[in-house]
Amino acid sequence: MNSTASTSPTSPLIKLAVFAAVAMTILRAILSAKLGLGDDEAYYWEWTRRLELSYYDHPAMVAWLIKLGTLLFGQTPLGVRSFGLVCNAVSGFLLWRLSERLFGKATAALALFFYTFAPIFSLGGLLMVPDAPMGMAWMAVAFLVWCILGENDDRWSLWVLAGAALGFGLISKYTIVLLAGSVVLLMLSEPQWRVYLLRPKFWLAVVVAALFCLPIVLWNVQYDWPTIKFHLHDRQTGGGGANFGRWGQFFASQLLVLGPALLVLCFGVVAVALRRWSEVKWRFLVLLSVPTFALFCLQALYAEFKPHWPAPSYMLLFIGGAELMRAGWQRRPVFWRSVAALILLIFVPLNFLFYCGAMTPIIPKIARVVAPNAPWEAKFDPTNDLYGWDQALIEAEKIRAAFRSRGELEPFLSSSRYQLVSQLAFVSQEQVLRISPGKDQYSFWQTPEFWRPLLGQNSIFITDQRFERDPRGDGVFERCEVQPPFLYYRGEELARQFNIWICYGFLGFKS
Repeated sequence: MNSTASTSPTSPLIKLAVFAAVAMTILRAILSAKLGLGDDEAYYWEWTRRLELSYYDHPAMVAWLIKLGTLLFGQTPLGVRSFGLVCNAVSGFLLWRLSERLFGKATAALALFFYTFAPIFSLGGLLMVPDAPMGMAWMAVAFLVWCILGENDDRWSLWVLAGAALGFGLISKYTIVLLAGSVVLLMLSEPQWRVYLLRPKFWLAVVVAALFCLPIVLWNVQYDWPTIKFHLHDRQTGGGGANFGRWGQFFASQLLVLGPALLVLCFGVVAVALRRWSEVKWRFLVLLSVPTFALFCLQALYAEFKPHWPAPSYMLLFIGGAELMRAGWQRRPVFWRSVAALILLIFVPLNFLFYCGAMTPIIPKIARVVAPNAPWEAKFDPTNDLYGWDQALIEAEKIRAAFRSRGELEPFLSSSRYQLVSQLAFVSQEQVLRISPGKDQYSFWQTPEFWRPLLGQNSIFITDQRFERDPRGDGVFERCEVQPPFLYYRGEELARQFNIWICYGFLGFKS
């Protein structure tokens, strides 16, 4: 263990960090059982109804884990999210253990605190998405690579475990392939590590990781490599070339999801690591982080991005940032206390807004106090996305009851966009028809064999205020009649507007 760890008062900090991490995990578990699903969670739940080797958007691990969770806890939000909670907790534990091995317990406590409350991980930590198992695999690979290279423990078993962890990550989310490349860069950076690239142990790890990828390969071969085309071409060619305005939005999004102080601290870790390049600990942290961030930073200049994509690169930078804070606390207490205060200035309000806002609609109330003259729309509150679909289904059942009372066949459910279709499918536990020109996993399921039996039938078409769509423009029904919108309230606050159509005579889709 690093000898400098003893220079800081560790016990209160360690207890506080562990308590906070455990408390946050318990809070997420409680909320997981009470809150409705996010759009992507419902979409991945849909995958569990048709378990496959892989899927169009992502590998299959998220579906397999959700399936296991629903077998244990039923078709409930907790069932969907249970293994996401486990993965996020294990990621925090591995971050702690790696930090402790690198710099000691005080640094580990600070790094765990960053991971627990940084908005990009704290807010996403409630959801079951591919990032949860991939993040766990990311930390497992980093931990094992440090044991092998940094601590000179090159047992065969550790190499096999590293390959398995990488493979687990590859069938969770493709982003982890960037970590694999970073590990190779790390090995090239040190003469004594380069020799491993020619040794059987390294190549055994590569083979183990590759074996995990077989389900992805087999599924893509079956459908002519749609995943490769989507991620490497379709997603990268719709941005209209270099766009510095979008690039500015990327950095603004990172300021929001980390907070300015923590983001600058992460950049500071890179600067320190470059100055202390000869120290393998710092080189390890920067080489396993910066390539991923740099690639997504460049990607945002040329194509559309999502704010959470660079998230894995921050985990190891948190370790370096925690060590800088620990080491500098005694020498420059005023400066580092100011940094800590600025970090908390983001952590506290954003976590409060999300977790309290998820339970009760306080966000619009606060918005009216802060900006009383600014217009407010329900879609500005992201916690509203977790509510309302069960009530929308009740409205649809009223329409179905009217059809039954006339002795007519019940209309089937339909919507546009995968987000809406999957939400409606989860609350109804039915097959819902997706009416949209876009391509997603439904494109592989809702073939003519699926929709042909529905020809001539009537449908209830439902959207919300985020994704409004007039089904008359799609040419798939003889006629459609709009119904009064259904307004869903959380207390006195309008949370969702559902637009409902009764569509008659399904015509099918043009080939």
